[in-house]
Amino acid sequence: MHVPNQLIWSTVGSNLTMECFIEASPRSMNFWVKGAGELILSGSKYTLSDVRDSIFAGRMALTIHSFQKSDVGTYRCVAKNSLGEVEGRIQVYGKAPDNRRSLAYLTRRLLVTRLHGRSFHVSWASQNGLMTNLTRK
Repeated sequence: MHVPNQLIWSTVGSNLTMECFIEASPRSMNFWVKGAGELILSGSKYTLSDVRDSIFAGRMALTIHSFQKSDVGTYRCVAKNSLGEVEGRIQVYGKAPDNRRSLAYLTRRLLVTRLHGRSFHVSWASQNGLMTNLTRK
């Protein structure tokens, strides 16, 4: 299993697609899990795809529609067959769409500060993982 992006940031309200690449023989049963074990099913919130490139190789994708704070967390792509099971992990973080509005409702924890003369960049995250940035040039 190969997971090209293991850390992903998404903005609240946007759609987010994550993917895993698999190679398995015999053919695997593939599925997505959120957090400690919530099985993800296709519906209005999620779209799942499982595309086979060959008999052995394929790509699994999960799209989260209208990303919300509650979507922050760990996602696992799992491939299982008669010989065993492998999984890839993707950590998803959120970013508030508007810095001014986010200041009012986020409990902040400073992550990064960069100073360049009179300009600066500060990033912080709330306890639920939403990311906010402030830049002055």
